Formats: sequence, structure tokens, C-alpha cells
Amino acid sequence: MGIRAYIDTNIIVYAVFHHTKYGSECEKILYDAQNGRIEAYGSYLVAIELLGSLSRIDPVIAYKVTKYYLALNIKMCELNELTLTIAGIINTIVNVRYDAIHLALMLSHDIDTIITNDLDDWIRIKRNYKRIRKALLEENYDIRVRELKVISSSTYKQVM
Repeated sequence: MGIRAYIDTNIIVYAVFHHTKYGSECEKILYDAQNGRIEAYGSYLVAIELLGSLSRIDPVIAYKVTKYYLALNIKMCELNELTLTIAGIINTIVNVRYDAIHLALMLSHDIDTIITNDLDDWIRIKRNYKRIRKALLEENYDIRVRELKVISSSTYKQVM
């Protein structure tokens, strides 16, 4: 098994819709997750984002994509009150909305790597990670992730 990584929502979307630029790369990531080549993590927040955003296009497609996601070989990080509290602190520092929840889920499960194509927000999170970690430690949260790694679908093949 290779890396442990949280799979962001956009990776699923690009894969299932065969995006012209990112589709095949994202399909490879999901293939590797399904076959245990990477230890993939996700959350019900990803399912909520898929169902919500894709329902604007077509509720039937949204349902099918969400069902597909839930059937993948992806370990689900539990979303709970602690996660939301940590996300609130993160958001006061970098205001990245839902990505603060994704990061809180990662930190709660000692996951230091995200695979995403939402690079603007995640590079900003990475750039501010020392401040985020310091604030969480000052609030007595047990944050073991020392450094955050951001992998895009394009750089994934270099890491694997």
C-alpha cells in the first residue's frame, strides 16, 4: 500500500464526468483507491457535497454518483461535534468554508495528505498550516500532523 490520503470531492466529480483535462488522472486515483494501492479516506461531507451540487444538474445523476462514492474502497472519517469545532477554528484563520471541515476531518484521523484539484484554497491552507496547528494546539487539541501535503491529480503519478 502506498500513501494515506483524503480524497477531495472534485476528484470524484472529474472522474465520473470524464473531465477532458483531469478525468483520466482522477479515474486512476479512484482505481488505485479501489484496489488498495492507496489508503483512501473520505467522509459523508463528500457525499453531501456530491448530492447537493450534482442535484442542480440532475437529481438522478446526483443519486447515482453519491451511491458510487459510498461503494468505493474509501474509509469514512467520522464527522462529529469535535470535527466542527476544529473546523471553526481553522476557518477563523483561513476562511476556506467546507475545506476547513475536510481539513478538520483529516487532522482528527492523523491524515497529512489530500488529493485535490482545488489548489488555490489548499495551497492557502498549506501556507497557513503552522498558524492553524499552533492555534489548535493552544486550544489543547491533539494535532499530530506536522506538515500538510497537497497532491493534485497531475502530480499524483509522481508521488506513486
